[in-house]
Amino acid sequence: MSEVTLQNAEVRIREVAERIARLREDLGISVEEMAEITDNTVDDYRKLEAGELDFSFTFIYKCANKFNVEITDLMEGASPELSGYTVTRKGEGVPIVRRKGFAYNRLASKFKNKTVEPFHVVIPYSEEALSEPLHMASHAGQEMDIVLKGTLRMTVGSHTEILHEGDSIYYDSSMPHDEVALGGEDCEIYAFVMAPHGTTGMAEYREHVAEHHLTNVDKAGLLHPVAEKFVKCETNEEGVLSAVSFENQDKFNFAYDIVDAMAEKCPDKTAMIYVDVDHNERRFTFKDIKR
Repeated sequence: MSEVTLQNAEVRIREVAERIARLREDLGISVEEMAEITDNTVDDYRKLEAGELDFSFTFIYKCANKFNVEITDLMEGASPELSGYTVTRKGEGVPIVRRKGFAYNRLASKFKNKTVEPFHVVIPYSEEALSEPLHMASHAGQEMDIVLKGTLRMTVGSHTEILHEGDSIYYDSSMPHDEVALGGEDCEIYAFVMAPHGTTGMAEYREHVAEHHLTNVDKAGLLHPVAEKFVKCETNEEGVLSAVSFENQDKFNFAYDIVDAMAEKCPDKTAMIYVDVDHNERRFTFKDIKR
């Protein structure tokens, strides 16, 4: 990042911070109340209002929600004014910090009462990201992602898909999900975030690091499937599965080696969902199945 670009970013942060501070004071809301609402310490909140810390999407969302204004009020100092249509030229999306390291650009920031929030997202390639614990996020509603460039490893719940240029995925975004770029280059996508039925705007974005409660991910961030004594998987340099071989087949017992092993590793993870003819639902964890 050039020095000029860095200076421009710092100026933008200070401008947003000033708008937040002005609105809070005009509405008679204390620093302590805003610190609690935004899940910050009072000291950190003061630094955010002073422009000394960068903002996350969640922070901006919670401030806008408390002040009863559009996110654009805080980001640009003006409410969305277009209701017929809006055009965003290439490279002119409004940047917003939603996840550290990812570049999010809003593509319809000036349109009123949106039911969909479209983004252009650049997911940086990182060797570390391939071995670290999954960085899961969730938000109410639904989402559709379309890959524009590169290769994307998309995890939704306990399922993982490899997506290439032109591929898309549509999913319930309240399920924890994670995106990782593969193939040695950044991945670019269009992300369409849809609010829950009957609401407008973006739902609160929640982040958490997945540990043992997600299949195959241990605290060291290394993949250790419960079946690794029986199945060997090979991946190519892009992280894509290239070969599978089976071992110790004469000793393998699904109930003991998979179900019971999962019960030891993540006992509260859902193993089975039973629905009867009257649509009554019952969930069984791996601990339940083992017992």
